[in-house]
Amino acid sequence: MDAPSLNGSTPVKIDPDTATVWLYGHATGARKATVTQHLATLLCHGQDDIVVDLSGAAGLSNSLVDVFVAIACLMEPPRRLILRAPASLALTQRLTTRSRRPDALPPTLIVREE
Repeated sequence: MDAPSLNGSTPVKIDPDTATVWLYGHATGARKATVTQHLATLLCHGQDDIVVDLSGAAGLSNSLVDVFVAIACLMEPPRRLILRAPASLALTQRLTTRSRRPDALPPTLIVREE
């Protein structure tokens, strides 16, 4: 678990038992290294599904979107990176826009907009 932010909240939490990472507040590029490290650690544990829960995120930087794609590219089916995101983040659209080939997003990347 990460140290609290300046306002006392924890911006990134991880549960290795459920292979879940939660992001809170404004998920900016400043969290890129921490998020990448947590996802890489979970990737090494070999669980089939890794979940990133963005339901508590008020914003999401493009650099973190790129991290999610990169991690998903390292996974082979049946392993999956599942992104749970509020519709307000427009994650599906952003992934398509940022991809060089929108039709070739990794099949291991699942977006569940709620």
